[in-house]
Amino acid sequence: MNTKPLGILSANLVKVLCHHNIWIKDFDFKLGLDGYYFRTAVSTPNENQKLQVALAEAISGI
Repeated sequence: MNTKPLGILSANLVKVLCHHNIWIKDFDFKLGLDGYYFRTAVSTPNENQKLQVALAEAISGI
């Protein structure tokens, strides 16, 4: 996912979401990408809902 339009570095999301016990992969080190890309994976609707809520809180708090 690209967070550049939000102006939020993926490293900041990693820090905030880990407090919710949600782990995302910062792609800053990937060739061709910058510090605004991250990857996540969910396997259940409940995990997806938890991620959506945590992302909304993180975006509003950063």
